[in-house]
Amino acid sequence: MSYFMIIIFIIFCLNNSLFSQNQIKDDIILAKEIAKPTQFIEQAFDVLHYDVYLNLTKAPAPETNGICRIHLKWKDTPDTNKFYFHLRDLIVDSVFYVNQRVNSITVGDKSSATYHYEITPPFGKIGDTVIITIYYHGRMTTEPTSPYWGGVGSRGTSLFAMGVGFYNNYVSATQHWMPCYDHPSDKATFRGLFEVKSDKTVASVGKLIKNEIASDTTRVFEWQTDYPAATYLLTFAVDNYIHISIPGSDTPVDIYTLKTDSAASAKNYRLVPKMIEAFEQRFGKYPFEKAGYVNTPIGAMEHQTMISYPANLIRSTDSINMVAAHELAHQWFGNLVTCKDFRDAWLNESFATYCESLWLEYLFGFEKYLANQKAKAERYLNSISKQEGVFPLYDFPRTPPSSNYPETIYQKGAVVLGMLRYELGDSLFFGALRYYLNKFAYSSANTEDLKNSIEEFSGIELDWFFNQWVYGKGWPVLACEDYWSGNNDFRELSLNYFQSQVKDWGTFENVPIEFNFKLKNGDYFTRVIKLNSADEWLVIDSIPRSYTGPWLMNSYEPWNLFKDINPKLVHSLLEFTVSGDVAEDQNNENGIAFYPNPANSFVRIEFIANQGFADLNILNSFGQEIFKTIIITDDDWNKFHFDTKSLPSGIYLVKIRQGTKTLTGKFVIAN
Repeated sequence: MSYFMIIIFIIFCLNNSLFSQNQIKDDIILAKEIAKPTQFIEQAFDVLHYDVYLNLTKAPAPETNGICRIHLKWKDTPDTNKFYFHLRDLIVDSVFYVNQRVNSITVGDKSSATYHYEITPPFGKIGDTVIITIYYHGRMTTEPTSPYWGGVGSRGTSLFAMGVGFYNNYVSATQHWMPCYDHPSDKATFRGLFEVKSDKTVASVGKLIKNEIASDTTRVFEWQTDYPAATYLLTFAVDNYIHISIPGSDTPVDIYTLKTDSAASAKNYRLVPKMIEAFEQRFGKYPFEKAGYVNTPIGAMEHQTMISYPANLIRSTDSINMVAAHELAHQWFGNLVTCKDFRDAWLNESFATYCESLWLEYLFGFEKYLANQKAKAERYLNSISKQEGVFPLYDFPRTPPSSNYPETIYQKGAVVLGMLRYELGDSLFFGALRYYLNKFAYSSANTEDLKNSIEEFSGIELDWFFNQWVYGKGWPVLACEDYWSGNNDFRELSLNYFQSQVKDWGTFENVPIEFNFKLKNGDYFTRVIKLNSADEWLVIDSIPRSYTGPWLMNSYEPWNLFKDINPKLVHSLLEFTVSGDVAEDQNNENGIAFYPNPANSFVRIEFIANQGFADLNILNSFGQEIFKTIIITDDDWNKFHFDTKSLPSGIYLVKIRQGTKTLTGKFVIAN
């Protein structure tokens, strides 16, 4: 580090006062321990601001020496508390509390999620604002996984920081380059001086304050944001970048790209001003100084005002740039309002993924919005739930096959928000979200804060919705029998429903189910009804006689008994199966039938075969084989009794193979 730069850094940091006497309430009770990533503990201190100097003149090598000044306010008496900061792999040279040198003690081993340093304050009182200065050096690292994601990466000519990790147990990864209280609940403003070789450029958060020569071979970039940011939303990227400004918005749209990608960047980011407009219409004014994107070897990551975007996507042909829209939406959901701890990560990812559907709605209309919601639901039910397992949006498991950011909280969460929109209606739904964002702007919130905000704005109690869709797991699996009646002009469809999902998923209520009846003129007669109990009768009346059938649903049906269509009004997380006479009649025509269906203690499988042998296999709804046998068969119908008492409720697929012929059908167990 140059002596000149140290002097400059110290001068601008000392412009901040060392102490203030602002008092806080005496009744605050603060725990005397550090918070885990998936735990919120209010600390005795509140970090107000970070000043950091990083010497990155060896970039893209991840070698550095640095100074970090942490401005904090004591909310509780310092003489009975400690200050904690996180830093991984880098070496602490010295620590000063105001102007007094103090010891910093490491707590825990590096495998711990709460590995950190602690400082015992030598003096101070409630309300004091102090500066803690940390000098450090070493080699910046990534999260200890392969392939890595979070931390400081070095690839090709790029050196860059990613704010979170997918598989580390500490989640927030800014501690790989800056001493900080690395927890999303404590947001602070930030100013960074980055010294690099004179041919390099640094992209970071906030506004670019300085870009000036520091020596014959180095240049300094100073970035600053006056809006509080969670530490995991801070970043830097160093490369031979050029700057591109995208016109069309009152908010500056700044792109940092390699020259070789400049044309592709100008093309792929051209719609960002429209994205800002689309989300401002729904959520209010864009909340920060700029909308920035920097092309990095990996990404995408929603760093506040400087999104790290994977360079390979820039070279793709995504004309509407859904990934850029997703990351931009985070500036409201995750950055303006940040999850209080990482149990609530769905508040970030579900909303940003839902905004992908809103972006399509803005461009192409409501039909495209619903089609995207349908695709997300099918992807979750058909693929993600089987790969990751079935778990809640809130406080989900993090061990493989899950992670810190499982696909469940993206795709399932987006569809859940779509159902909440349908439940409340557009005016209440979007009004409540603006109310929530304004109430917790530039601070942090948890799931209960969101629920309470929506209830306060709408006047509608939503415990039932959050309990089954956010805190609970799974989705309703419905079986039904249908009965038709009517006159010459209209028909009536009566449906006897029951829920047959896994028992520990519970019973779902107020589930919107959309029915579409195709008419002879090509139009659809559409009706939405709600399922409210485990077993009930539902009636759809006034169906025009010109209905041609079959009736079509907006549910995901794993073996495609019915052809699905894009819904008209809503798409729910829902599986649908046919039982009773409907299933028996249909299966008889196909050469296989089940009695009784739904089954309770047994099911009789009847099927047509030739004389000889047949393989019989039974699979559960996750495609796992639970039974197989060989049956001696006769010509015509054959019967096989299968004991179901030990099996959970659900849908089961039967496959019977004889030579080149295969019969398939399914039955339901409803215990």
